[in-house]
Amino acid sequence: MRKSSALVMALVVSIVALYGCDLSNLAFACAGVGYDAVRVSIRDLQGNPQALNAVVTLTDGSYREQDSSVYDPLNVNGAQERGGRTYDVLVSKPHYRDVLVRKVKAPGGGCVTGHEKDPVTITVPVVLSLLDGAPAVRSVRLLPPHILIDRLRPDAVSFTPYVDVNVGLSRAVLWRIEGDTASVSFDASAGTFRYRCLPKSGYITVTALSVADSTVVGRANLAVQGHPPAVSDPPCS
Repeated sequence: MRKSSALVMALVVSIVALYGCDLSNLAFACAGVGYDAVRVSIRDLQGNPQALNAVVTLTDGSYREQDSSVYDPLNVNGAQERGGRTYDVLVSKPHYRDVLVRKVKAPGGGCVTGHEKDPVTITVPVVLSLLDGAPAVRSVRLLPPHILIDRLRPDAVSFTPYVDVNVGLSRAVLWRIEGDTASVSFDASAGTFRYRCLPKSGYITVTALSVADSTVVGRANLAVQGHPPAVSDPPCS
């Protein structure tokens, strides 16, 4: 539960205790609770998700906010708990033309509980096109940006590469790891990691290099929880 949700609930409970069970006096206590009023769905002309590295600017009169995505390759959320308003939506991304969508009317506002019949988040589809002279290989991003593994989660883990390249070029990557590499077993052909039971924790930097242009790379972090021996703790399997 978000802090705003907990705050509203505590306020309602306090007022009910003060006024009894008559809730007719609670209208003034209503507030937006835990939702994003605007979701911008970003793709390129080929339909590939392009939210990573993009910046979404929402403007409502003198109000202005900028949002971006670290975990979602397609969507950027914003206007948290600011439903019922009208926004100009500007999407910017390196090597792509800016896209401006005017007068986006967001639903919601007032008392939003998350159980409304109609959605309280409006989705704004945006299609980006490349600027003239844009490089053929533009970026590599890895998701998630951080992974933690330990002996309780022994299955193989991997990062998903999102490679932004021209049509016809390879989206494959080459993998490289640095740091406490003894903490994991690593399959370079698949880019997968498995937990290796060692007493000390390890920290690894994972780099993915674009096969089409090895100067374009993406990085992520892998943390490995050590397993120091203890009498009461079962050993690694």
